[in-house]
Amino acid sequence: MGLQNFNELAPINQGITLNNGSGTGNVELTLQGMPVWRVDEIIVFSTDSAARVMRLLWHTASTALLLGSATIPAGAGTAGAASIDLIQAIAVFASRGIVLPAGDYLMVAMESAITSPLNIVVVAMGGTL
Repeated sequence: MGLQNFNELAPINQGITLNNGSGTGNVELTLQGMPVWRVDEIIVFSTDSAARVMRLLWHTASTALLLGSATIPAGAGTAGAASIDLIQAIAVFASRGIVLPAGDYLMVAMESAITSPLNIVVVAMGGTL
């Protein structure tokens, strides 16, 4: 489980489904109040018929910090198309994952609304340290 330079103690996987009603606001991806944990991958797949840009934000000390954004192609992860690893797509810290201190959490936001009634699913995978 995870990347080679860390050995997670227990796996944690958290996911959300975004739709047109999610709009363009920040949506909590990982739960608040978690112990220290490492997010190795954020897998995204889409049933949307249009490509969308997704932002990844780190919430710490009541501030949301933009880590980066990536294009999620139409149909990513469906019908044989590859899903997107949001951490790899942003690539600033891809080889290390993201270590979240206790109480910090990740959020995602779309730059434009998802086509109704279609969805984009986002799953964070990692584990406690």
